[in-house]
Amino acid sequence: MPVSDAVAALSLPAAGRSLIPSDRSFLVRGPILERDCFVGNGKTARCVQFNIESLGLSSAARTRLLLLNASRRGWKLVRKREYGNSSAFLYLSRGDLRATLGVGPDAAGGGGRVPTWVEVTRPATRKSAQLPPVRIDSHATGAAKRHFVGAANAVCVSTLARVRRIPHTSPKVAAKKYRGELERAIGAIARLSPPPGDERAVRQVLTEFKRFSQAIGYLISVKGENALGAAAAIAVTGKRALKAAKAYGLTACLPLLG
Repeated sequence: MPVSDAVAALSLPAAGRSLIPSDRSFLVRGPILERDCFVGNGKTARCVQFNIESLGLSSAARTRLLLLNASRRGWKLVRKREYGNSSAFLYLSRGDLRATLGVGPDAAGGGGRVPTWVEVTRPATRKSAQLPPVRIDSHATGAAKRHFVGAANAVCVSTLARVRRIPHTSPKVAAKKYRGELERAIGAIARLSPPPGDERAVRQVLTEFKRFSQAIGYLISVKGENALGAAAAIAVTGKRALKAAKAYGLTACLPLLG
């Protein structure tokens, strides 16, 4: 079957998985799920976003293995942007799919693991980002909710402490590190057990946090006039994330989001 025919039936999660090298040095934690992502100019598109962690590989080796695997899976390198700190952005295409790989610098990993941020989109699914009003309906009360709110706030306190220690290097490098910490916090809160009856409310809060993180990721990956649309998306999603956090009592998360 020609590659172009195979791509037509390829789901976004499968397309994302195709970018993970089979080398045992690469690891993805958690499922790869399809959702709407900001793509600029007030638009969203269906996408997957996730991190590939690698261990014991230099930035050059990671980039080489990622591109070699992508080529074998039918992806073509469209553009490459490299930075002085050994990080890079790789822009790929395969049929109607587009992918961005943000290869982290050698010093970016915690515990020796270095992240590569992956986003795969299907541009044909672009639509206006008509977001519903932020409404967090909490039904839980008592000790269970207090325990969850306390644990989630503790995550944000520790995350904010790490964010404040990010070195003042270039704005783009600092933004990448900030987003990495934000994604880490979102994952940590998502792993907490929500109070009984508030599963949907917690999901709604995390959805707003993820939208904010996605907008930051888009700003990191664009340049020129597209950066204006990304900045606007950050302003909108940041306000929504703040409103959601405040509504659920995650007050320690407010400085992280605003």
